[in-house]
Amino acid sequence: MGKPPINQMLPPFYQQFLQQQLGLDKAVFLHILLHTLQTQQNLCLERLANALPLPITVDSRRKAVQRFLLLPSLCLWHLWLPLLAQIIEHFAVQPQRLVLAIDRTNWWKYNLLMVSLVWDRRALPVFWRLLNHAGNSSLPERRSVLLPVLKYFHHKQIIVLGDREFGSVGFANWLQSQKVSYCLPASQAQ
Repeated sequence: MGKPPINQMLPPFYQQFLQQQLGLDKAVFLHILLHTLQTQQNLCLERLANALPLPITVDSRRKAVQRFLLLPSLCLWHLWLPLLAQIIEHFAVQPQRLVLAIDRTNWWKYNLLMVSLVWDRRALPVFWRLLNHAGNSSLPERRSVLLPVLKYFHHKQIIVLGDREFGSVGFANWLQSQKVSYCLPASQAQ
């Protein structure tokens, strides 16, 4: 079974949003890049450049991908958070209330701190940060991943869920100061 055509890879809702945010030419380039990523199943820039179906040299394709990935409009603030806000408004049963989960995990050799939107028994990544150390996150690190989300969705009622790593008095006090509800287990250490 072959891969779907480029125009079917993303739902129309996403396509329309990407065209509005990036413009038609960059949205088409993103579709081509996503299609190439799916067929190659490799993130190596050289392999992507070799496989991109563009009538330019491999070196020009590599530079085009590099320039595209450095676009300011591809950052979380300009692309992902507005898209997530539209998804919530269009599809959520209660769009005025967001349930967020904060979690830290070891992913390969990286320590990743992530905030996800809990929705329909699934978790959509919202904001994340790679930690430069092993082990638990600190209060400043937790604030650094939650604060951008709280600022962006300030008009929503937010509930934060976390496991025992996040069950500290300091973190609970900070969440209260942000007028955020929470459900965190008690922890003796912290």
